[in-house]
Amino acid sequence: MASGKQYRTPVGSFKSLASRRRVNGIRARMPTEGCRTGKVYTEEQTALPMYKFYRRLKLIDSDAGDKLAAISFADDSVLFGIQAADLVASVMRFEAHKKFFGTEYDYRKLHETITKQPSGDEQIHLVEYAFCDERMLRRTADGLRKIKRKPPAKALN
Repeated sequence: MASGKQYRTPVGSFKSLASRRRVNGIRARMPTEGCRTGKVYTEEQTALPMYKFYRRLKLIDSDAGDKLAAISFADDSVLFGIQAADLVASVMRFEAHKKFFGTEYDYRKLHETITKQPSGDEQIHLVEYAFCDERMLRRTADGLRKIKRKPPAKALN
C-alpha cells in the first residue's frame, strides 16, 4: 500500500470500513442489555471521519449507538495501553505484507505469540483477526449496502 494514499470503497475508506466491521464485531459479542464500550483514536487524520461515523451510527442504528457509548482522541505517547495496541497493529501490518506480498520480517515469533489462543488462566478470553484483500472488502461493502437501515431518529426541538 502506498503511504498516505486513501483507498475508497462504495461505502467509504477501507479504514472506516474496518472500523465499522470492528464495531459490528464488538456489538455481536456484547450482551443484549447493559453493556457498553468506547473507542480511542490516536491519529489526527482519523478524528473528524471517526466522529462523523460515530454520529451517523447513533442516528441510523440505535442498538450499535447505545453500545458504542463513547469515542475519544488521545496522544498515544502517554497511554501505555494504546502503545501496546500500536505494537500489535505494527506486527499485524508486517504479517499482512507477508501474506499479500511475500515480504519476510523479523517478528514472526511475536506474531505467533500475540495470535495464539489464550489458555484458561489468562484474562484474555478470545483472539480474532482477519486479513482481507480487495475482493473480500468489496463483498463486505456490498453486504453492508444491503442491510436494511433503521429510519433516522427525529431531532428533538
